[in-house]
Amino acid sequence: MSIQHAFTNDDDEHRLPLNPPGTRNISHLDGPLTSAIEHENEFAQVLELASTLYHGPARTNPSQGLTELQAIAHLRRALDAAEAVILTDSIELVAHAAAEYTADTTSTAPAGETEKQRDQRISAHYYGVDPASDQIITSSFVAEAAVALRETVEKTRSKLFTAKGLRYLCPETLNALSRGLITTKAAQEMVKQAQDLAPEDIRRMEHSLLPVAKTASDASFSQRARRLHRKLDPVSAADRHESAKEARCVTVWDEPDGMAALKLYAPAQDVYSIYNTVKYFAQQDVDPDDTRTQAQRHADILRDALLDGWPTTNGTPLKPRVVVTIPAVEALVNPRRGLADLEGYGPIPMGVALKLAQDAPSMVRVLTDPWTGAAIDVGRAKYRPSAALKDLLLVRDQCCRFPG
Repeated sequence: MSIQHAFTNDDDEHRLPLNPPGTRNISHLDGPLTSAIEHENEFAQVLELASTLYHGPARTNPSQGLTELQAIAHLRRALDAAEAVILTDSIELVAHAAAEYTADTTSTAPAGETEKQRDQRISAHYYGVDPASDQIITSSFVAEAAVALRETVEKTRSKLFTAKGLRYLCPETLNALSRGLITTKAAQEMVKQAQDLAPEDIRRMEHSLLPVAKTASDASFSQRARRLHRKLDPVSAADRHESAKEARCVTVWDEPDGMAALKLYAPAQDVYSIYNTVKYFAQQDVDPDDTRTQAQRHADILRDALLDGWPTTNGTPLKPRVVVTIPAVEALVNPRRGLADLEGYGPIPMGVALKLAQDAPSMVRVLTDPWTGAAIDVGRAKYRPSAALKDLLLVRDQCCRFPG
């Protein structure tokens, strides 16, 4: 198993409120006029951007180069949107053709059937394969599309998942992507967070998040999308967390050159406590002659801790710091459905946050906006704000302020 496939991916189109295959509308079946209009929408932006880049003058200054780079980024996003439409329309055409061609018996031959089609029909009947099955259509189409795109089957299947979500559930997101207004990563996140939601909640999510996606970084947008999804999901955050805990595990996979990787899947507060503890020890009493990088020290300390025990702390047990922001209003109104924020991770169930607060050796009061959740002020006993200001920035700035 390679490292890129080691982490679980729970994207599943069955968790999206999609109509059955073969029943979804595509422009080609609505007539030539509708098809021509949609074709114009798909490729007009691509043509305009490509033409601007091709016919533009030779660059003479860095500013012009930056403008061209921005146009290329918009062009890439427009192509991703067009690719999504082509993927979904093509597989729907396959589904329609399969439904029309399927024969109930081997003795009934459709008009104009070729010898190759006859062999396929007889083989399908013999092995009990339904050519119109969604599973058969999807697996066959994904394999063919992967060859055409020169990508892996897993990556192509992931693209098809996003494409179906954009095409049939998030049309405004698809439109924004085709115009280059949002990143492809933001569009993928929108579809990912549409899972388990009703169509009306997905529209509400689009309306709320698209303005954010046009300016925010992908990491910041992802956190906002996850938080909104958990507010809209009918299953409470506490119930989802308890269900997810059942899947906790440790996974190992091989890497080249005599190396291997280890993954711990566990509650976020435990994982971040472990990580913060490793970082703490890596920063203590660093030998000036130690030539190891910070990453290497992290790996060595974790290895030593698991195999030889934690380094000595002169009898003082370590209290690893985990920063949790708990909205007081949500904690009082509905603690089971409320969400808090774990620094570095994002939203966690309110019950987990309150348990962390109960065991915390100290607390810092943070004033947050009740609507946006943005940190406004950090409580302090003195006017000199140096330490409090650091805490405020730590809690407020979850993502880098620089664009992207």
